[in-house]
Amino acid sequence: DERTETPTEPETLAPDATVYWLEGGSVYHAQADCRHIAHADADKIKSGYISEAIADGKERLCSSCTP
Repeated sequence: DERTETPTEPETLAPDATVYWLEGGSVYHAQADCRHIAHADADKIKSGYISEAIADGKERLCSSCTP
C-alpha cells in the first residue's frame, strides 16, 4: 500500500502544542531552534497552534522535527 500524506495534525504533537514557522515556507516546526529556521531573525518566526500553521498554508511537520 502506498500512503499519501495529507495536511493533518501529527499524532506525536498535541493539538494545542506550540509550533513555529516562517512566512513562505511549507512546513511547521516543533522546536524554535530547528536547524531549518534557526538562521532566521527572531521577528520572522511565527508561532501558534498546529491549526494556525495549517491555516497559514503549512502542509506538514518538518522532517527534521519528526521524532
